[in-house]
Amino acid sequence: MEKRMMPQVEQDKDEINQFIDMAQEECQKGNKSEAVKILFEVVQRWPNCQFAHNDLGCILFNMGKRQQGFDCMRKALQLNPNDQRSLQNLAAMICESKRGEFDIDKVSPNRAHVYDQSYGFEGWGMQTSHAHPWAQDLDSTFLLQAHTEAIANFDSPRIPSLPGISIEEKWYNLLWRHWTITYAVRHAVEFTQEPDIKLVECGVCDGMSAFFTLKELKGQYYLEHINSFCLHLYDSWGSMREQGLLEEEKGIAGQFRENDIERTKKNLSDFDDNTVYHQGFIPESLNSSPTAPESISYLHIDLNSVEPTIAALEFFFPRLLRGGIVLFDDFGWKEYCPTREAVIKFFIDKPGIFMPSPTGQAIYYR
Repeated sequence: MEKRMMPQVEQDKDEINQFIDMAQEECQKGNKSEAVKILFEVVQRWPNCQFAHNDLGCILFNMGKRQQGFDCMRKALQLNPNDQRSLQNLAAMICESKRGEFDIDKVSPNRAHVYDQSYGFEGWGMQTSHAHPWAQDLDSTFLLQAHTEAIANFDSPRIPSLPGISIEEKWYNLLWRHWTITYAVRHAVEFTQEPDIKLVECGVCDGMSAFFTLKELKGQYYLEHINSFCLHLYDSWGSMREQGLLEEEKGIAGQFRENDIERTKKNLSDFDDNTVYHQGFIPESLNSSPTAPESISYLHIDLNSVEPTIAALEFFFPRLLRGGIVLFDDFGWKEYCPTREAVIKFFIDKPGIFMPSPTGQAIYYR
């Protein structure tokens, strides 16, 4: 990939490249500490030199200075969020840190295809030994861009501070979940063939799922020439109320009290023109102002209890276009067995395909 340079970096690129070559020679000799000294000098003199931060991050990580390595790679991606090499190196570093092994050859600055060794995943309630779908030739550009931006900027109480685990690893644990979201969105865009696509999310919290949905839509907007897209967001942005909960669900009453609509709006501020907020409890908010869309291509449900889940399905399913998607977030999780049983009962006589996922999600294809 072509190196992206800031103006001062562009002027001094020949001198910078000499330093980079010297650092790589020292690495090849096994003198990683000397290579680090050289690259530190580069990033001090040229703090906007993105590929120097990338190379320095790889070497530091290999030396066991993992947090410093992550910090350098994060800086590289702040300078150029679209750089595939840094995105791939970051993913490889996270993968290797979880496996407890690392090889400089696997994330060498000279290798653009570090994803070749990205096998195995542990997170979001599952463990695999297979190749990651976002690491192959499938187009996951917008997913990875959203993932990188979320690491740098997203404000979420659901990403808690855990000792010994970097912020990158916390977000990495969610990648399979977010990959499923982005591909569900792509399916809805492709198969409903709506020029003005309307989507709904019931259960928004801090906007994490919505962020990945909107990033994918923005990318598809430019690729597929969609005229417009709008995501309707339904949430109380307050504590889970006890009213309407089954006896076995009452343990979750009072949860989500930390939810804050202003935090959500800040997280989704890049999409102010593409979002409509419906604050209130379901089912009451379904028939309140602002008005719900008459037809939709995509419905995401993350409501954690039976009554609002079925109310949302009964309200929006007749509005779901052929080729549309319903995505459930917590379908397979043990804590939400009553909701799972109610959803299965709802779809038992519906046309289309209902597919549970090993991530705990489930997708209905109309």
